[in-house]
Amino acid sequence: MAKTLLPPSEGQTVRNDTTYEYFRNGWLKQSTDPWDITTGYDYTERGRQKARTLTSADGSSGRIMAWSYYPDGKLRTRSDDGVPVGKSVALVDNSDSRHASSTGTWTKGANDQADTVTHPDQFSKYTYALREQVKTVSVGKTAADVSPKVSSYTDRGQKLQETKANKITVDYAYFLNGAL
Repeated sequence: MAKTLLPPSEGQTVRNDTTYEYFRNGWLKQSTDPWDITTGYDYTERGRQKARTLTSADGSSGRIMAWSYYPDGKLRTRSDDGVPVGKSVALVDNSDSRHASSTGTWTKGANDQADTVTHPDQFSKYTYALREQVKTVSVGKTAADVSPKVSSYTDRGQKLQETKANKITVDYAYFLNGAL
């Protein structure tokens, strides 16, 4: 398939058409959505996705997600560079750019990583380990919330412990292959 032709969403006049390009072996190489956001794909020799790159219509921002695998095919690592701090906004409707607005604030900490994120109904605080991986995430209603939900993570980026707002603690343990 080279293009999907979908009817406009309710109340809209623009069709939701997406174009696709494929590698010679049939694997998806690139797609471009109705808002001209391009997604590129790359694969291992065995056909597992090893990279996905999203690029905005004007090329001003992008996001790269990557995966690596053990020889037996199990997931070894994954990464996501996200969107640069300060460029993330929540949209009322991503097809209606005239009515888009930011709903939160992101303060930049060490190594350009978000230390806190504030939304109208939620406050999140992040701490990081030496390798810039998330170590803990604390989520409450406000910065002064006395009983936030707190999650801590292993060096592999897997959830280690979760303390819920009601003080119930859930511990997680993993096999050597990373399975829960």
